[in-house]
Amino acid sequence: MVGSCDRKTEESAAKSKKQNLADDTIQGLGPSCNYLKFIINTAPGDVYKNTSIPLPASVWHYDEDRQTYVNEVDVEEFLRGACLNISVIQVYMMCLFHEHTFAFDNSQIGFVCPEAMSSSRIKANPQAASMYLKVVFNAEIEKEKKGDPNITKWFLIPYHQEAYQVYKFNDGICPNRATMQGLKGFHVKCAQQVGARECGYYVMKFMHEIVTLHHNTDERLDNAYTPRNAPYTDEEIDVVREQWAKFFTTEYLFT
Repeated sequence: MVGSCDRKTEESAAKSKKQNLADDTIQGLGPSCNYLKFIINTAPGDVYKNTSIPLPASVWHYDEDRQTYVNEVDVEEFLRGACLNISVIQVYMMCLFHEHTFAFDNSQIGFVCPEAMSSSRIKANPQAASMYLKVVFNAEIEKEKKGDPNITKWFLIPYHQEAYQVYKFNDGICPNRATMQGLKGFHVKCAQQVGARECGYYVMKFMHEIVTLHHNTDERLDNAYTPRNAPYTDEEIDVVREQWAKFFTTEYLFT
């Protein structure tokens, strides 16, 4: 579903690839990425072999707090621009949550867990994914019934589709909020990667655009967002990589 390897985000038993981080083939990194590379590469033993990432229930719509893991292999592949683990996407979603608290404090934008919506999870238990979404949306319906003003208007659901489109469900245009069938979606065409369909960096960049656009416009997001066919530039992707590296280092390695 999401631009990633769709690997499980359980604690890794993979052998350390720390020596690969010292490889000079990892070039052109920004200061935050280079600092992350230095930290992982010089840490003694297996200090950062598996880094625990808390997943608060209030953010991810779970019934209890959970955790995922980012290991050395994930970091090495992130720095190389290789295929990303879903946990890397989850870290960036937490980054957006921390960096743009205004939107989330006002419950305008919510997250749907990409791991719960991953193709491997759906293939293994499609009913579980359906029930997860049902819980997410029913919680908002209950808020409305109780007159709670903090109703989530937009959910970011990382979702890969062959047509390069992302569905964003807006309860504000839903004619029948009492049923899941009443949800209305619209299509927004985001930047397309040349020669590939799944790219975690593109997923993160697109989420960043949606969150920042929400801050900077009073229009509906479907009207304000400009469809784009051209791929993101290296400089645009590097901004996201630098954000991820800085957040991961300060929030999870130095805590």
